[in-house]
Amino acid sequence: MRQGRFTVQKQAKSGIMRSLLSFLLILVMIAGADSFPSGRGSGPLTVTAEAASAPYMKITCIDLGSARSVYGESVLLESGGQFLLMDTGSKDPQNSVTAYLKKRGVRNLSLYISHFHEDHCDYAASIIKDSWFHVKRVYLANPDPVRKYLSSRYKQSRRKLYKSCKEYVDRYNGILSAARKKKIPVTSLRRGKTFTVGSVKAKVLWDQNTRGWGCFDPYDKDGVGFQNNSSLVTKFTLGKRSFLTCGDIEFSTERDLLASGTNLSADILKLNHHGMWTSNLASFVKAVNPCYCFYSYKNPSDSDYRRFGGSTETSSTLRRLAKQYNILGCRYNGTITYTVQYNTISVSAQRHIKKKSIKVKNLSNGKVRTQQLVFNDAQPLFLDKRMLFSGTKLVTGNAQDRTPAKSSWVKDSKGWRYRTASGKYLSGGWKTLGKNIYYFTVSGYRHEGWLKVKGKTYFLNRLGIRQTGWQMIDGKFYYFSTKNGAMLTGKTWIGGTIWPLRSDGSLDLSKKDAPDINITTSEHRHTTRK
Repeated sequence: MRQGRFTVQKQAKSGIMRSLLSFLLILVMIAGADSFPSGRGSGPLTVTAEAASAPYMKITCIDLGSARSVYGESVLLESGGQFLLMDTGSKDPQNSVTAYLKKRGVRNLSLYISHFHEDHCDYAASIIKDSWFHVKRVYLANPDPVRKYLSSRYKQSRRKLYKSCKEYVDRYNGILSAARKKKIPVTSLRRGKTFTVGSVKAKVLWDQNTRGWGCFDPYDKDGVGFQNNSSLVTKFTLGKRSFLTCGDIEFSTERDLLASGTNLSADILKLNHHGMWTSNLASFVKAVNPCYCFYSYKNPSDSDYRRFGGSTETSSTLRRLAKQYNILGCRYNGTITYTVQYNTISVSAQRHIKKKSIKVKNLSNGKVRTQQLVFNDAQPLFLDKRMLFSGTKLVTGNAQDRTPAKSSWVKDSKGWRYRTASGKYLSGGWKTLGKNIYYFTVSGYRHEGWLKVKGKTYFLNRLGIRQTGWQMIDGKFYYFSTKNGAMLTGKTWIGGTIWPLRSDGSLDLSKKDAPDINITTSEHRHTTRK
């Protein structure tokens, strides 16, 4: 009888405990419903049961160290436990990239090579051959634009170009051979190609230089600029957030991308060509409209290294962009990681960073929470609405809202038109927009290339902007008046020197009295005169 009573009491206590646990669980769930999911902000995300199952994208720019012999870039993208190593940097005594991967325990990965310069692919074949790694797939850039300069004609007449192109293609062949020996699938990426990394969708926006090497001559004698402009341009997207990487493309390809009408908008941008002066046009970066930018560069000896980790080749670009965008650089900030989850971007870096706490309010339930933002200590923070927790707004103060202006360029099957804030399209002649002058047809379309108006000849580049001064078009030099943009012909006094211009406007260097050419100009590729 005592034993039976004890059993009943034990069961009763057990039932009470279960009821209490259920009640506590309900309280926790209610509290969780009124709060923000863990990890939705700047700084490393906390891995909770919810976060572990939610889609995410991590973009890590690997610090290649400070040795002078080390240069290039390598970016690791992670999603859903899958890894994509984008470029591998140059070989160095510390084996920076492979050491980082092994330290993190990243064994199963795919490779993505933007182009075949040593500072982007030197480690690729080694990683494929290394038994520690299990490479699932190799994504390669298009070598065809460069391969066509390996003929005997260029070997004899353009030795520097031939040698550079041969080294470029040899690196491609070395990676391809290493992958085939281990029976690793190889995908040649072309414009429009799509693939996935975990939950992240990738789309190739550009895959080759559309201009021949002759466009860059006499400035690009070894073809390196031409090869840079054959880099892959790929956008990686997760939910409402995206990351754009463009390899080492320079001004000409940036202009071509803008003229093509390609949607370049992204929240995170890897600055083109290591942030160098050859790239990152203001108009290009504006079209991308990032809230975060990063880059990796080589020589840290310049004084600007103290600020951004750059050199004299990057400092002018960085000073310009740092007035509008949040920038991080590996040499200054160490390894940099951007984590995208719940449509929110969080940032972490190893050194030289500042943290700012802000109050944000949940738009659905009114709850207020503190969010911590991370940024470079060498510049102020530019607060963008996209940097806030998803579904929140600032309690006090304002964040930038870079919504495109109502006046904008619109493209259809016939070309580009400019729609004003009132909804009307510009048409019929010369129009000034900002600092640039454009020509619009009667039907309202922007003109590009050669143009003859009232007996005078003009040239408008691929963005439709009227050109002035010296311009190189299809390998020939022309001069356009700085006053009205009209092309000049005949013997012409320019800058204190008489220049022999042909009747078609091109510079005649065969004349005995032709001055030594020392012209710094833009280059254009238009094969027909209008």
